Amino acid sequence: MTAAEATTIPTPQPLLRLLHWAMLWSPLRDETLGADSWQALGLPGHYRDHASAFNKLFVLDYPLPPVSLLLGFTLQREAGACREEWMRIAEYLGLTREGPSLPPDHLALACEVLAHCALHHERVLCTGITTRYLQPWLGKATAACSDPALSRMLVCFEQDVMAIANG
Repeated sequence: MTAAEATTIPTPQPLLRLLHWAMLWSPLRDETLGADSWQALGLPGHYRDHASAFNKLFVLDYPLPPVSLLLGFTLQREAGACREEWMRIAEYLGLTREGPSLPPDHLALACEVLAHCALHHERVLCTGITTRYLQPWLGKATAACSDPALSRMLVCFEQDVMAIANG
C-alpha cells in the first residue's frame, strides 16, 4: 500500500458513527438501542428527553411526519424509481437483505450503504449519495426542525456525512 492509499482509508470512527446514525434512524430498533446510539454519538441530553420530539418530527405524526425518513418521499421523487436506484446501488455493492427490512430508500439504510461505500473506497458513490440524497434531505429536515436539540442532532449528522463524503 502506498502512502497515498493509506490516507484514503476511512478511520473506524466515522464509519462507526454512521452505523450509530443508522440505528438511531431505524424504526426497527427499540428505545434502548436508540438511547445507546444517541449517547454514542454524543448528542445533547438524553434520548428519552427528546424521543417524543424526534418521533413527531421523523416517524409518527398525523397525517404524516414533517420529515419522512423515506428519502424519495421527503425529496418528492417517484417512489418506485428512487427505491430501484437504491436497490441497484446495493446490488452493485453486493449487499443483500435478509429478514425484516426497511424500504430501500430509508435513511437508516442509506447510512449503512454510505458506510459500506466508504469502507470499500467507493468515492464516487459516497459523493453521489451525499449530493443526490443526503444533503437535500438534510436541507428539508433542518428547515422543518424547530427543536434546538434536534437541530443540533442534524448538524452532527451533517458533519458525519460530510466527513465520509469528503474522504
